[in-house]
Amino acid sequence: MAKYNWSELKIAFLNGNYKSLKDFAEERNIPYRTLRKSAVGWGKEKREKTGNIQKELFASQIEKGSSCSTSRNERILNAQDKLLEFYENISPKDIIEWAKDSPKIFVSLTAGLINLQKIHRLAEGLDKASSVEDASAKLDKLCEAIKDVKKNE
Repeated sequence: MAKYNWSELKIAFLNGNYKSLKDFAEERNIPYRTLRKSAVGWGKEKREKTGNIQKELFASQIEKGSSCSTSRNERILNAQDKLLEFYENISPKDIIEWAKDSPKIFVSLTAGLINLQKIHRLAEGLDKASSVEDASAKLDKLCEAIKDVKKNE
């Protein structure tokens, strides 16, 4: 009768990629009945260990995802700050001239600012999706107003 080092076998089973004790017994050329008698509780321990590893992986993925979204929110806020700074440095007279001479540029810049604001407010939970539609309607009104200014020249 062969002697087995049960502590080494247990470690190999727990750390191995075996679906069951039977698979492990076949792989190691150990009679299944012999293994089953000496390996009481190994399956349960392996399931608990696997469950703990999965929980740790899940927790690390959640943590990683939250740091990514924080990073994205920071980038959005930085872009929004740059656009606001750009607008603050433009005189009202220049804005009126842009609206008259190049309405597409003016509308594009305004739309960019509005979209960044919508994204930020949605990310922060300050608005619902229906508010986005309201902002789009306001942008459409702004475009129409610019076209009217252009026509009245």
